[in-house]
Amino acid sequence: MLVTLAELLPRYLDKDAAVGAFNATTFADAEPIVTAAEKRGAPVIVQIGGWATAFMDIALWGALLREMAARASVPVCVHLDHATKVDDIQKAIDAGFSSVMIDGSQLPYDQNVAITRDVVARARKRGVSVEAEIGSVAYSGSASHKDVRSDPDETARFVRDTGVDAVAVAVGTLHRMERQASHIDFDLLARIGKAVPIPLVIHGSSGLVDEDIVNLRRTSVCKVNIGTALRIAFDRSLRQTLNENPDNYVTSLLLAKPKKAVEDVVLNKLGLLGF
Repeated sequence: MLVTLAELLPRYLDKDAAVGAFNATTFADAEPIVTAAEKRGAPVIVQIGGWATAFMDIALWGALLREMAARASVPVCVHLDHATKVDDIQKAIDAGFSSVMIDGSQLPYDQNVAITRDVVARARKRGVSVEAEIGSVAYSGSASHKDVRSDPDETARFVRDTGVDAVAVAVGTLHRMERQASHIDFDLLARIGKAVPIPLVIHGSSGLVDEDIVNLRRTSVCKVNIGTALRIAFDRSLRQTLNENPDNYVTSLLLAKPKKAVEDVVLNKLGLLGF
């Protein structure tokens, strides 16, 4: 069943759970996300970003993911992650995505508000939800993005100024961490939660220790993004499979174990998130 962020996330503001949002890059790692969610009886957000859209056109992704959602026995939100261009957002809206993220976190406040308002206006016409970011979650080993913790008052103002359905905040995580070593600033997160009435989003959660993921369930965080952990599991399993089967050229057979590796990671993370 296809759902939007606005339909899904507010249900978890007062529950001991948060919804997992998992990044896919190809069909081979998108399918096991939904499979794992069905096994847990959990709602799930399947999201794609720049690597995925470079691999396959947004319109094709929309057709694929909407069909997967329609067949699923659990609520599935189809989400465009970290889009920085309005044109890409519009393509996702036209392709039937139920949710989009406009990432203006690297822009000055007024420009972030302006581009986010534009996206909200476009999305509202089609019943599509919008996530945005205030503060900035950096990338491990890269200087491409600022590392700026979110301010509670500024976050509240940003939500009022834009009308977004969910807001991503920077409270201690990093994107693309390859090991679980980061920790949430729960004091800061609590102050943001008191100031902001809508669901919060945590990016870069592959690097979070398990205890912090569990503790997020009792905050205003309703969406927890995980991508790198899936890619690492897929890569390691694929390399092992290729080494063990040097003469096997049937792609579907070679991908069976990597897909299962992704499913296992999603099952584990969903369990930590309360499902």
